[in-house]
Amino acid sequence: MKVAVVRNRNKEGIVNTLGQRCPETYGRRSVQRVIDALWANGHTVAYFEGDKQLIENLEEFMPPDPYAEHPCGIVFNMSYGIQGESRYSHVPGMLEMAGIPYTGSGPLGQALALDKVTAKSLMRDAGVPTPNFRVMSRCDSRTDDLGGQISQECRRADKNMSCTNQRKPGEATV
Repeated sequence: MKVAVVRNRNKEGIVNTLGQRCPETYGRRSVQRVIDALWANGHTVAYFEGDKQLIENLEEFMPPDPYAEHPCGIVFNMSYGIQGESRYSHVPGMLEMAGIPYTGSGPLGQALALDKVTAKSLMRDAGVPTPNFRVMSRCDSRTDDLGGQISQECRRADKNMSCTNQRKPGEATV
C-alpha cells in the first residue's frame, strides 16, 4: 500500500501569515522511524509537507484508480499545522475534502482537543474523571477551593505549554 507520511517541518508553504505560528513539529528521527517501520512492512512510503501543495502532491503520489472501489493509499498524519487557532485540523480537513483516507483524529476532534476548556468539559460530561478546573483571566485569581495539585495553563495551547505551574495553591514552581 502507498503511505504518505505528512508533517510540518517547513512553515513556508502558505499564502500569508495569519494567526499564531505553530511552535511544534515532530523531530526528524521520529518521522524517519515511522517511515522505516512502514517501509520494512512492505509499504511504498513518501514524505510530504502539510502545506498548500499537499493535495496536488498526494494526487501525484497516489492517483485515483477509476476501477478500484477504494483509495490506493493512506496518509499517516504527523502534521501539527502551520498557523492559526485550529492548526491541528488543517491537514485532516484538507484530506477529508479531497477524499483521501488518513490516520488520527478528524478535523472536529483535533479542534476540540486544542481547546482545553472544551475538551475537559466534554470529558467531564461523558463521565471521565477530570480534575477540577476554572477559567481565569488573571494568574492571581483565587484557586484554594479547587484542592489538590494545580496547573495553570493557557486555554488554547499545544503540548501543555503552561503559563505557570503550582504544586499547591500559592506555592509556585518553575
